[in-house]
Amino acid sequence: MFETTARCYDGRSSEQQDVNILIDKEKLCVVNTLTGEKNNISLNTISSIERYNDEFRIELKSIDASIPSALFFFKNERFFQEIHSKWNQRNNLILFFINFFSTVPIYKRIAITSVATCICIVLFYIALTNFYRLIPVKYDQYLGKKIDKQLEQFFDISNSDKMDAFIHKAKITLSDTEDIFDYKIKIIHSPIVNAIALPGGYIYLFSGLIKNSKNPEEVLGIIAHEMGHVQKRHGIQQLVRNIGMAFITTIIIGITVEGVEIFENIELISEITSFLVLLKYSRSFEAEADQIAAKKLDQKKISVQGIIDFFSRLSKDEDLIHPNKKSHKKSNNTSEEKESFFTIPDYLSTHPSNKNRIHFFMDMKRKQQSAPSKLFDYEKRNWNLIKDSLPETE
Repeated sequence: MFETTARCYDGRSSEQQDVNILIDKEKLCVVNTLTGEKNNISLNTISSIERYNDEFRIELKSIDASIPSALFFFKNERFFQEIHSKWNQRNNLILFFINFFSTVPIYKRIAITSVATCICIVLFYIALTNFYRLIPVKYDQYLGKKIDKQLEQFFDISNSDKMDAFIHKAKITLSDTEDIFDYKIKIIHSPIVNAIALPGGYIYLFSGLIKNSKNPEEVLGIIAHEMGHVQKRHGIQQLVRNIGMAFITTIIIGITVEGVEIFENIELISEITSFLVLLKYSRSFEAEADQIAAKKLDQKKISVQGIIDFFSRLSKDEDLIHPNKKSHKKSNNTSEEKESFFTIPDYLSTHPSNKNRIHFFMDMKRKQQSAPSKLFDYEKRNWNLIKDSLPETE
């Protein structure tokens, strides 16, 4: 441990104070020899260390511009070398960049600044993309329940005993050990051909999708695909990326402050609901959900031909995916605000389709060696009867 005696001027008075200074790891321990008072000074607070006439001087950074910097004068050269070395180690890298930046031409400064900004944006995006991993899954369920209640205020839920039995059977069949949520699958009374996956296991199928399906395998493929979105928490990931800090702040408050109800702000929950209903998944999310769907179907020996036919037909039939631009809402909700808020897009608007997705399932079909399961044979034989049991849409 290095130590020296020194004269100190604290900047508040002109009186000299005699002190002992010790180097303690990354700080200086200053002891007043008269009063015994001790103060620890971080190396970060040192403004300069230099020779001054026949001795050495340490100047501290001044917190208040109206007060002069504190100064220490001493003659111990070995102490000077040690403290100077430690201080330089902490400042050399910063000084290097400052000196380098100040000497390069202006166009290079602009280029360096642009690259540094891009790197910061990328790092921020990566951090934001992975933030969802820190969010407990209970918030998926809590948010999904909130949105589910709001959607049911705007839309009629379509039911029939035959269809309810099929949906229940599909949910039980396609759920597996990797699913972290208990799925709640509902059918919205609307001619729109679409499906929505909400956080927490809530899946909405539109009756237009079911009415236009040719067999139960098509609907099973769509359900398996939506389960993939839920399982990978794509909704939460997109919320973090797009709504950003408002959503993250809400989550952090809910995690850290016990007893605080999150998602109670009506405007925030409405914004989240609108975002998720209109959500367009990225191609990477769609591919990830497709992989999970293929795995679920293969495990239960359900042919992927259904989802191949569904995607192929959608990409060709414009009348099928655009039956009506307006969603069908409950009759008592007539305000223009609600009508514009819940205009439902078609399937291809929210689930980007491309030839690669169809080719992916065609490859999976070629790999399916085992005979198809007979689990849904009854539904295959009676599919028209089952889907027609739902109320007709306009």
